[in-house]
Amino acid sequence: MGIFDQLYQSLKNDCVREPIIHGTAAATVASLVHFLYRGTRKSLLVWIGVLWPVAVGSSMYCDYSRIHEQLKNEQYKDALKYQIVNEGTDTNKPFSPRKGY
Repeated sequence: MGIFDQLYQSLKNDCVREPIIHGTAAATVASLVHFLYRGTRKSLLVWIGVLWPVAVGSSMYCDYSRIHEQLKNEQYKDALKYQIVNEGTDTNKPFSPRKGY
C-alpha cells in the first residue's frame, strides 16, 4: 500500500478531513486579511500560526463529540436492557384483558 493510499484512507475519516478543511479556510482568510491590511510577507507566518490551532481544536472537538455520542448510545442500550429485564418480572399486577375484544 502506497503513501497516497494511506493518505486517502485517513482522509475518509470525518475527524481527520474536517479539521484540515476548517484550519485551511480559517488560516487563508486570516492570512489574506493580514496581507491586505499590512501588505507584508509575514502573512505566511499568520497562515501557519492560525492553521495549527484551528486544526487541533477542531480535531479535539470532533473526537469529543464522537466519544460523547458513543457513550450516550451505550447508556441507551443499557437502559433498554434494564427496562426489558425489569418490565416483564412484575408478578403483582392483576390480569386485565383488553376492552373491545
